[in-house]
Amino acid sequence: MNFEKFKIHALVVKAVDKIYKSKQIQHAHIVVLSEIIARKLENTQLPNVKWVQTDLDISFTKLKSLLDDLVNSGFIIKIQDTNDKRVKFLDTTKKGEEFIFQIFNTLPTPKLLEE
Repeated sequence: MNFEKFKIHALVVKAVDKIYKSKQIQHAHIVVLSEIIARKLENTQLPNVKWVQTDLDISFTKLKSLLDDLVNSGFIIKIQDTNDKRVKFLDTTKKGEEFIFQIFNTLPTPKLLEE
């Protein structure tokens, strides 16, 4: 990576950090919302709670807090599996989708990052 490209990446990281602080969100919130939307766009199965815990490698206590934040903010809903009552899938709400797209639209995307 050349110095110019590094500077651009550093500016993007700084912009992301500023957004996280202003919106009072964490990286894990973005990961969960992004994964749900990506799966919806690909028409694949929605992630379940166990996936979030495994993929983010977090304790059940932190997982519960993370998902409670997203549910209480109105960004996601939990959907119980019809075949296995223990399994809950996660889906975004319209508010959650608007929120994540708003964040992505505010990120700088200089031409050098696309190369």
